[in-house]
Amino acid sequence: MWYPTKRGKELYEKRDIQYLMNNVAWGDSFAMEAIGVDYLCRINRKTDENIDSSDDDIDIIDGIFLAIYWFDKSIEAGKIDTNYWIGETIDFQARICGSSGAYYRSSFLEHLSKFQENPVFKEVMKSKSGCLYKIFRDKTICHFDSKIYYSRAVNVGDSSAAYRLGELYLLDWYRDYKNHLAYPSDYVKPCCEDLLEAKKYLEYAAKNGEAEAFNLIFEVMQGMSDD
Repeated sequence: MWYPTKRGKELYEKRDIQYLMNNVAWGDSFAMEAIGVDYLCRINRKTDENIDSSDDDIDIIDGIFLAIYWFDKSIEAGKIDTNYWIGETIDFQARICGSSGAYYRSSFLEHLSKFQENPVFKEVMKSKSGCLYKIFRDKTICHFDSKIYYSRAVNVGDSSAAYRLGELYLLDWYRDYKNHLAYPSDYVKPCCEDLLEAKKYLEYAAKNGEAEAFNLIFEVMQGMSDD
């Protein structure tokens, strides 16, 4: 299972897109979010070797753009916790497509150039707002930005975003710790600030039903004892 969060289960739900589009016309922010999640679900299936997605011709990068487009619209309509899904989409893109290297850069720019013919591109560039505008303007998806969007969702009480944020801080600490062990003269021993941040968010997530958070809290406490 890709996402061990409570909200991650939404990726495996069936959706009536026509019904959702009808609700979008009335400004339904929940419907906008659901359409974005559906795009994310489709591109997730495209990358799963155990699922036959040959009947779906969606391009992965286009799917990422369209998912974020609908998430932006949901947030604009007032559903602030939809920021969780933007964080997830950015993390998905970093894991599946990569976020560095000449090949990735060339491929991304090629997709972006083709997408400029899509009416969504023109609408977003005219609005000059939202995550997708930043991506189009900067011509890249910065994977570090996922923390920004998770934080915005945490600020309105989203436990799944808190779990992800705690997980990211823990991973930051692990990266620095491993670098220090491998190259002690080049990397200073990491301080426990990242661990404290991880503990804060993971404890909040655990208290609000994110079962997987308990395992990561154990890893945080172990890291603190080794620090």
